[in-house]
Amino acid sequence: MTDCGYCICLDKIKIKNAVTLIGCEHVFHEKCIKSWLNLFSICPLCRKDVYNSHVRKRYFDLSTFNSQSVDKFLRENDELYEKSKKELSKLVDELEVIELRMLQSLEKKEICEAVAASKRIKESIKSCSKTIQEVEDRISVFVLILNAAEKLEAHDSKAKMSKWSQIWEICRLFLIYGLFLPLFCLYVGHLLF
Repeated sequence: MTDCGYCICLDKIKIKNAVTLIGCEHVFHEKCIKSWLNLFSICPLCRKDVYNSHVRKRYFDLSTFNSQSVDKFLRENDELYEKSKKELSKLVDELEVIELRMLQSLEKKEICEAVAASKRIKESIKSCSKTIQEVEDRISVFVLILNAAEKLEAHDSKAKMSKWSQIWEICRLFLIYGLFLPLFCLYVGHLLF
């Protein structure tokens, strides 16, 4: 069978049939090999190139055959037929093994790609979790400073602290909690204006 899905008849050749002998010495039914050669220019068994000049039609001359030579010919033909069937079966089995290996290889590749994608996703999740934790920590510190600032404002109304002493106290809190200067500037700007 070829890659295109065409096949050749391998039925037994009978003495009454006209046969065709091609250049590689393989013999086929005349009708079968003509159909094949209309599509391909190679022997269906050995894949050697076949040229029209190598195709010869043969007839059996029954007068030259005795029963022993006919039996011998039939036996040889049967042996060749069986050998070809076994070889074909072996090749089909090999093809199935190769196809199975290819399928397994593709499955392994897909699994490896999925595992790699999973690792990348886990790393992204880990990175995002870390960033979220950092933001939550900053928010906690900011809330703490806001609470302290509210207490200072409440205390300021009681103690009549000046705005500059409030700024100084907030600076001290910012230094203690290690917040960035931009937050400080925002808060100081809020107090001054």
